[in-house]
Amino acid sequence: MDWLGFLLLVALLLLLACGWLVLGARAASRDVAALSERLWASAESSGQRLFYETQVAELPDIVLRYFQWSLADGTPIPEAARLRFSGRIRLGRNKPWMPHRSQEVIRTGEGFVWSARVTGALPISGSDSYVDGSGKMEWRLARLLPVMRAADDNIARSARWRFVAEHLFIPGSLLPGKHVCWEPLSDLSANVTIVQDGIEHTLRLDFDADGMPRKVTFQRWGAFETEGGRWKMIPYAVRCRGVCRKGGYSLPHQFVACWWANTDQEFAAVELEVEDADFR
Repeated sequence: MDWLGFLLLVALLLLLACGWLVLGARAASRDVAALSERLWASAESSGQRLFYETQVAELPDIVLRYFQWSLADGTPIPEAARLRFSGRIRLGRNKPWMPHRSQEVIRTGEGFVWSARVTGALPISGSDSYVDGSGKMEWRLARLLPVMRAADDNIARSARWRFVAEHLFIPGSLLPGKHVCWEPLSDLSANVTIVQDGIEHTLRLDFDADGMPRKVTFQRWGAFETEGGRWKMIPYAVRCRGVCRKGGYSLPHQFVACWWANTDQEFAAVELEVEDADFR
C-alpha cells in the first residue's frame, strides 16, 4: 500500500470513528429525553388530590409548619416536578469549580433524570438517573467522547439516596402515608423515613421558624475520598437557602451538596439554583 492509500485508509477510519461517536451521542441524548418524558407523562393530573391543612393538623408542630410553608391550602398535590437549574460543580477537592446549566424531572415513587452541560476548559455534558431501581451515570466530552459511564449496584444505591433526598423538589411528596413517616427531634428538626423500593431511608431535616428547610442530613452510599476507593456510607448534607415560589408551591431556591458533611473533611461538590419549576 502506498502512502496515499494509507492516508485514505486512516481518513476513512477516522470518519467512521467520528460517525460512531455522533450516533452514540445522539442515541444517548434520545434515551435521556425519552426517560425524562416518561417520568413526566406518568404523573397523574394534579387536579385529583388537593392539600388542606386539616390533613396534617395532628402532625408535630415543626412538620405542620413545613407543609404550611411548602403548600398553599387547597393546592393540588403534585406527583412530579420539572426543574431548570444553574450553578457550578467540581469533581474533586483540588479541582476548579465549573459552571453548569441543568434540568431535572423527578417523579414521586419512580425516580429522577438529571441532565447537565458543564462549561469550562473541557466542556462536559451528560446525565445521572435513577429509574426502575437502576442508577446510571453517562457523561461525554464535547458532547461526543465518552468519559464516564457507570450503571452498577453501587451507582444505583447512591442514586437512590439522592432521589429520596430530592423529594424536597416536589412539595407534598413527604406527606405522611404508607411509605413516609415523621419523627420530631426538636422544635426545629425532625427525621423523615421514606420507603423506596422496599428499603427504608431516613433523612434529618432542620428548619427555620417558618418551616422552611435549611439542611437535609443523611448517610449516603459513596466512594468519595474513601480509603482505597471503597464504597461506604458517608455523611452527606444539602444546605438550603432562599425561597422559590411557583403558584401555590414553595421550595428552597439554592442548594449546596456536601460529602463528609459536618466533619473536618467536608467537601462541597455541587451548587444549584432553581431558575424555574413546573409541577404535575
